[in-house]
Amino acid sequence: MTEYKIEITLLIRGTDYDFLSLSDIAMDNQQTPVILTKHGRGKYVFLSVEKYSELVARRDLYQLLEEGLDDIADGHTQEFSAAMKEIRKDIANDRV
Repeated sequence: MTEYKIEITLLIRGTDYDFLSLSDIAMDNQQTPVILTKHGRGKYVFLSVEKYSELVARRDLYQLLEEGLDDIADGHTQEFSAAMKEIRKDIANDRV
């Protein structure tokens, strides 16, 4: 990942930040997240909805894979033909 250092001055109006200019910067750079820091530490991350969706989908997939590996480790397995028979039965009974 390429790192860009962009200095941004936030406009303060009362207690609200002007995030419009930040979202413009984030949308101009949709492939790379924009990371805002405070005192050198990451504070906020701006990224496109598409990238966020990809991250959530990847996290969900990893969670399912982990559950599957845990099932295997716990001995919760069955033969492929038995599993397919059960799946076909569930589909026929509209339980999927």
